[in-house]
Amino acid sequence: MSSTPPSQPPTTPAASSSSSSSTSASASSSTPTTNAAPTAPAAKAPKPAPREIPAVLRPLEFMGIPKSVLAWKPRLPSRNWSIFLVTVGTLSYLYYDDRRQCKLIREDYIDKVKHLSTEPMKPGEWPRKITVYATRSPGDDDYDKALRYFKKYVKPVLVAAGIDWEVTNGTRHGGLARDLQARIQERRRKLLGLEPWMDEITAMSQTQFSLTPQQELQREIDGGLVLVGRPALKEWAWALKNGWCTPLEVLKKDRDDELAQELAEDHAFDELPSEPSTSTTGDNASTTPSEFLDEKDRAIAALADTAEEDGAGAPLPSRFGAGANKFGSTPYSLGSGPNAFSSMMGPSPAAAAEAEKKRVKSEAEAAAARLDPKLLAPPEQIPAQPPICFVDFSNLVGWRNIPLRMYQFFRQRDKVQHGAELALTLVYGTKETAREFQAGRQGTFAGEVPQAPPQGGDLDWGIETEERYPPYFLKSEKNLAEARESYYKALPKHLKDARDLARGLREQTKLEKNDPSKTESELREQRFKKEKEWRNAEMGFDIIRPSAGVEWDEKFRGSLRVFELSSEVRQQIDHQQQLRKEASKDKEQRLQAEEKVLKAEQAQRQKELEAQPLEELPTDI
Repeated sequence: MSSTPPSQPPTTPAASSSSSSSTSASASSSTPTTNAAPTAPAAKAPKPAPREIPAVLRPLEFMGIPKSVLAWKPRLPSRNWSIFLVTVGTLSYLYYDDRRQCKLIREDYIDKVKHLSTEPMKPGEWPRKITVYATRSPGDDDYDKALRYFKKYVKPVLVAAGIDWEVTNGTRHGGLARDLQARIQERRRKLLGLEPWMDEITAMSQTQFSLTPQQELQREIDGGLVLVGRPALKEWAWALKNGWCTPLEVLKKDRDDELAQELAEDHAFDELPSEPSTSTTGDNASTTPSEFLDEKDRAIAALADTAEEDGAGAPLPSRFGAGANKFGSTPYSLGSGPNAFSSMMGPSPAAAAEAEKKRVKSEAEAAAARLDPKLLAPPEQIPAQPPICFVDFSNLVGWRNIPLRMYQFFRQRDKVQHGAELALTLVYGTKETAREFQAGRQGTFAGEVPQAPPQGGDLDWGIETEERYPPYFLKSEKNLAEARESYYKALPKHLKDARDLARGLREQTKLEKNDPSKTESELREQRFKKEKEWRNAEMGFDIIRPSAGVEWDEKFRGSLRVFELSSEVRQQIDHQQQLRKEASKDKEQRLQAEEKVLKAEQAQRQKELEAQPLEELPTDI
């Protein structure tokens, strides 16, 4: 073995320079010096070479397409882009798949009933007609949500079956109940002969194809009744009870006149007590000489002296009459003002309307006097009503229902299935196949049906939807009381301003000139409208509040029925649909075979014509 040490590789100039620089740097770091050695710039990573343009795409470079586009290399997206694309793709597919299934479900149910619309009708026969009742949902200012639900999910199948429908939608809480109650009482009066069944215009428009009153009633019973949502069920039951189970009113009441008379008898618009003056006492004010009063105060004092002693202060101009002078007489016998020639023009429209109202009332009272008083009493059992179909509709309002609304947005097929199933029940259901309306739980005897929910049976339709009512709707009664209290608290001030301006006790302020305050008549009209709205709202809330049950009376028993399709009928419908599909498929195959045979015959005839020799033209022409 040799003792010679291994030779070290020669150092390059770059290595030597780097080692020297590192040595100098370490030396400089160990020994403090005043002149620091300059540091070398950091080496940058080399840029990757651009991707070569594929040979197939090179001709596109001469067409103006940028090289960056042709040399683009696909790569996987980043983490954030991957999350975004997966989320958007998933939601888009869920939406697409749900709407595709909605379309398939609707087409399947339409195919089950569309053959009914092509069946011929007898001369003079009318199509079947369904009556729909919907109302405003609690806590929602959009009053036609229930009606839109019916039109979107139930109506398409009814239209495909050729069934007519008529809707009554309540725009306010309790509006549907009041309307139906008025209709029921009007029908009772017509059945007793207290009112004509149709007015003169309707009677003149009748043709040989028009239905008689008996036929109209029969068509209504043969049709059906659709109640959209639990609020509609409650209002319909309330109207049924207060329309049929109460004594009949001989003459239709005008609720506006009753309310106006009631408001006129209270003391809300009585003359306000005069406030004592703080500058002078009453004795000093009464003994103040007239020479110390200005012209305006003299006029007011003169009016007060000539006014009636009724404690109302300075009288309004209407107290003096239209043309009264200071002696209390009128200058002309016909009077003056807008009614100066009323005696020459005849009675006013208001007087004529009042006379007509009295005449109608007297005729109705005379007709009622000839009737047996027992006929005005409620019947022992109400007449038969159309079969009922309940649409379970829940209007999700409020922040707490947003998660459920998001879920239902991707599950529209459930609503389509529910609506189409109900429509199929309406189409194939009849009053003969409808079941009896069940009030109360099984085994409940007559007269033992509870009035508070849960009541059991069909009276609990849609009771679970009341849990979704917004909390502020439950405070409606409290909010109405606060609004009424606030209005009546501010009414005396507005009334005083209106009377002061009317009597000329003060001038209008700059604000009142730009925005004139209401007069006393306008305040009375405003109060009437507000009271009417408040009372209607209170009535509607009492009907549909969750703590109130559905109105029930034993007079309903035996007159209410519910649409129902048995399993045998459903199997028969599916079997008939399958037979129609097979017949349609066979017909299509037969048409295709006939078309194929016709084409083959045409091709054979064409070949025969081509195989025939051409006739030579005569040469002697």
